[in-house]
Amino acid sequence: MFLGFGLTSIAFKEEVRCTWQCGSPNAPSIEFQKGDNKLCGNDVGVVWCRRQPQPSRSGLSSILTADEQAFVDRELNHFWRGVFSSLGSKYWVNDWRAGNVTKLRQLEVAHHAGLSIPPTLVSDNPEAVRAFAEQYGPNLIIKPTSHGFVGRLFEHDVHLQQAGAGPVAFCFTETIGPEDIEDSAVSASYAIYQPFIEIDV
Repeated sequence: MFLGFGLTSIAFKEEVRCTWQCGSPNAPSIEFQKGDNKLCGNDVGVVWCRRQPQPSRSGLSSILTADEQAFVDRELNHFWRGVFSSLGSKYWVNDWRAGNVTKLRQLEVAHHAGLSIPPTLVSDNPEAVRAFAEQYGPNLIIKPTSHGFVGRLFEHDVHLQQAGAGPVAFCFTETIGPEDIEDSAVSASYAIYQPFIEIDV
């Protein structure tokens, strides 16, 4: 059966959920979910990207400031760039921007090179995050997929830089427990989840 996922701007906003994992045994590296349908990245044979999408989450204006919305949109863009990089071995009808390197790709390359990395989940699916926490928790760390600026300063926005605008806050790596995994928060933006590992320094 052929199962297609249309990654249009609308799909990026509301319809398609995506989960990316690395270093977890027996777990699919990429899984797309649209309604009740799921598609494993291993089953993807051909990718057609008509134009590079600009993901954005709608319906968050009532709970997010403009700076927070900019942060969420930036996280979405970095995540999907990572997903596209992970699909690099597939046949692309029209390849996307080949030179992008993201945290997802860096982790994947390190893992395949034999370096030790912690089990890693990147998702906006609350069910996937809870399942990951049950397997590797109870406590996890959460961190952004990009640089962690909560503001409107993008690395390519020269006008904002010249105007002296800057991030109003930073989103650092944090420790979370099961009680912190809320549907609305997880669904709002992609994030990196890894087991919390205590070390002696």
